[in-house]
Amino acid sequence: EISTTPFLLYIVGGGSAAVLERLKILIRSMNLMNEVKLLPQVSPTEIHRYFRSASAYLSTSLYEPFGIVFIESMAAGLPIVALETGAVPEVVADTVGFVVQRGVHYIDRLAHRLKIIIENAEVREFFATNGPLEAKQYDIGQHIDKFIALYTSVLPKKNG
Repeated sequence: EISTTPFLLYIVGGGSAAVLERLKILIRSMNLMNEVKLLPQVSPTEIHRYFRSASAYLSTSLYEPFGIVFIESMAAGLPIVALETGAVPEVVADTVGFVVQRGVHYIDRLAHRLKIIIENAEVREFFATNGPLEAKQYDIGQHIDKFIALYTSVLPKKNG
Protein backbone atom coordinates (compact mmCIF):
# COMPACT_ATOMS: atom_id res chain seq x y z
CA GLU A 1 0.00 0.00 0.00
CA ILE A 2 1.56 3.27 -1.15
CA SER A 3 1.41 6.30 1.08
CA THR A 4 0.25 9.61 -0.31
CA THR A 5 1.97 11.51 2.49
CA PRO A 6 4.84 13.62 1.13
CA PHE A 7 8.22 12.57 2.48
CA LEU A 8 11.94 13.21 2.31
CA LEU A 9 14.18 10.23 3.04
CA TYR A 10 17.83 10.72 3.96
CA ILE A 11 19.98 7.62 3.67
CA VAL A 12 23.05 8.44 5.74
CA GLY A 13 26.23 6.49 6.19
CA GLY A 14 28.20 5.38 3.20
CA GLY A 15 28.16 1.68 2.46
CA SER A 16 29.67 -0.30 -0.38
CA ALA A 17 30.02 1.31 -3.78
CA ALA A 18 27.93 -1.47 -5.34
CA VAL A 19 25.03 -0.90 -2.94
CA LEU A 20 25.18 2.86 -3.43
CA GLU A 21 25.11 2.43 -7.20
CA ARG A 22 22.11 0.10 -6.96
CA LEU A 23 20.34 2.65 -4.76
CA LYS A 24 21.04 5.44 -7.25
CA ILE A 25 19.61 3.36 -10.09
CA LEU A 26 16.54 2.45 -8.03
CA ILE A 27 15.95 6.07 -7.01
CA ARG A 28 16.16 7.23 -10.64
CA SER A 29 13.97 4.40 -11.96
CA MET A 30 11.25 5.22 -9.42
CA ASN A 31 11.60 8.96 -10.08
CA LEU A 32 12.37 9.68 -6.41
CA MET A 33 15.32 12.04 -6.91
CA ASN A 34 13.51 14.82 -4.99
CA GLU A 35 12.37 12.52 -2.17
CA VAL A 36 15.46 10.39 -1.46
CA LYS A 37 18.90 11.82 -0.68
CA LEU A 38 22.02 9.68 -0.32
CA LEU A 39 24.54 11.14 2.11
CA PRO A 40 28.00 9.91 3.09
CA GLN A 41 28.84 9.12 6.67
CA VAL A 42 28.54 12.35 8.64
CA SER A 43 30.06 13.65 11.87
CA PRO A 44 28.20 13.34 15.19
CA THR A 45 27.45 17.06 15.04
CA GLU A 46 25.97 16.77 11.57
CA ILE A 47 23.91 13.68 12.40
CA HIS A 48 22.24 15.56 15.25
CA ARG A 49 21.22 18.24 12.76
CA TYR A 50 19.43 15.53 10.75
CA PHE A 51 17.88 14.10 13.92
CA ARG A 52 16.42 17.52 14.79
CA SER A 53 14.74 17.84 11.39
CA ALA A 54 13.51 14.23 11.16
CA SER A 55 10.11 12.74 11.96
CA ALA A 56 11.37 9.18 12.53
CA TYR A 57 14.49 7.01 12.50
CA LEU A 58 14.56 3.86 10.35
CA SER A 59 17.27 1.21 10.71
CA THR A 60 17.51 -1.59 8.20
CA SER A 61 20.81 -2.86 9.57
CA LEU A 62 21.14 -6.65 9.46
CA TYR A 63 23.76 -6.55 12.23
CA GLU A 64 23.63 -4.23 15.22
CA PRO A 65 25.51 -5.38 18.34
CA PHE A 66 24.28 -2.45 20.44
CA GLY A 67 23.63 0.64 18.40
CA ILE A 68 24.25 3.92 20.18
CA VAL A 69 22.33 5.53 17.32
CA PHE A 70 19.08 4.19 18.81
CA ILE A 71 19.76 5.96 22.09
CA GLU A 72 20.66 9.13 20.21
CA SER A 73 17.41 8.82 18.23
CA MET A 74 15.36 8.32 21.38
CA ALA A 75 17.06 11.27 23.08
CA ALA A 76 16.17 13.40 20.04
CA GLY A 77 12.52 12.31 20.35
CA LEU A 78 12.48 10.30 17.15
CA PRO A 79 10.14 7.34 16.84
CA ILE A 80 12.14 4.30 15.76
CA VAL A 81 11.51 1.53 13.26
CA ALA A 82 14.26 -1.09 13.37
CA LEU A 83 14.97 -4.60 12.26
CA GLU A 84 15.19 -7.18 15.04
CA THR A 85 18.88 -7.96 15.24
CA GLY A 86 21.51 -8.02 17.97
CA ALA A 87 20.56 -5.88 20.97
CA VAL A 88 17.83 -3.95 19.14
CA PRO A 89 14.93 -5.69 20.96
CA GLU A 90 16.51 -4.81 24.33
CA VAL A 91 17.27 -1.20 23.42
CA VAL A 92 14.18 -0.26 21.39
CA ALA A 93 11.23 -0.64 23.76
CA ASP A 94 7.68 -0.80 22.44
CA THR A 95 7.13 2.64 23.95
CA VAL A 96 9.62 4.29 21.56
CA GLY A 97 9.05 2.50 18.28
CA PHE A 98 8.58 -0.71 16.36
CA VAL A 99 10.97 -3.66 16.13
CA VAL A 100 10.31 -5.78 13.05
CA GLN A 101 11.24 -9.46 12.86
CA ARG A 102 13.48 -10.62 10.07
CA GLY A 103 12.15 -13.11 7.58
CA VAL A 104 9.98 -13.17 4.51
CA HIS A 105 8.60 -9.74 3.61
CA TYR A 106 10.43 -7.94 6.42
CA ILE A 107 10.98 -4.92 4.16
CA ASP A 108 7.23 -4.62 3.65
CA ARG A 109 6.73 -4.80 7.44
CA LEU A 110 9.38 -2.11 8.00
CA ALA A 111 7.67 0.12 5.43
CA HIS A 112 4.24 -0.50 6.97
CA ARG A 113 5.44 0.44 10.49
CA LEU A 114 7.13 3.57 9.14
CA LYS A 115 3.90 4.48 7.34
CA ILE A 116 1.98 4.14 10.62
CA ILE A 117 4.36 6.59 12.30
CA ILE A 118 4.33 9.08 9.43
CA GLU A 119 0.57 9.09 8.97
CA ASN A 120 -0.56 8.86 12.60
CA ALA A 121 0.31 11.92 14.68
CA GLU A 122 -0.93 10.27 17.89
CA VAL A 123 1.39 7.27 17.50
CA ARG A 124 4.29 9.51 16.46
CA GLU A 125 3.76 11.77 19.49
CA PHE A 126 3.52 8.78 21.87
CA PHE A 127 6.89 7.43 20.70
CA ALA A 128 8.47 10.90 20.53
CA THR A 129 7.43 11.72 24.10
CA ASN A 130 8.69 8.41 25.52
CA GLY A 131 12.01 8.43 23.64
CA PRO A 132 13.87 10.99 25.75
CA LEU A 133 12.57 9.36 28.94
CA GLU A 134 13.74 5.92 27.80
CA ALA A 135 17.13 7.29 26.68
CA LYS A 136 17.81 8.58 30.21
CA GLN A 137 18.32 5.04 31.48
CA TYR A 138 21.50 4.95 29.35
CA ASP A 139 22.82 8.27 30.70
CA ILE A 140 26.11 7.67 32.53
CA GLY A 141 25.15 10.40 35.01
CA GLN A 142 22.27 8.22 36.17
CA HIS A 143 24.65 5.35 37.00
CA ILE A 144 27.95 6.90 38.03
CA ASP A 145 27.44 6.28 41.76
CA LYS A 146 26.79 2.57 41.04
CA PHE A 147 29.96 2.35 38.93
CA ILE A 148 32.05 3.99 41.64
CA ALA A 149 30.63 1.66 44.28
CA LEU A 150 31.32 -1.38 42.08
CA TYR A 151 34.90 -0.35 41.34
CA THR A 152 35.53 0.49 44.99
CA SER A 153 34.22 -2.90 46.07
CA VAL A 154 36.62 -4.83 43.83
CA LEU A 155 39.74 -2.75 44.52
CA PRO A 156 42.19 -4.30 46.96
CA LYS A 157 41.97 -2.79 50.42
CA LYS A 158 44.97 -0.70 51.44
CA ASN A 159 46.83 -1.85 54.52
CA GLY A 160 47.70 1.05 56.50
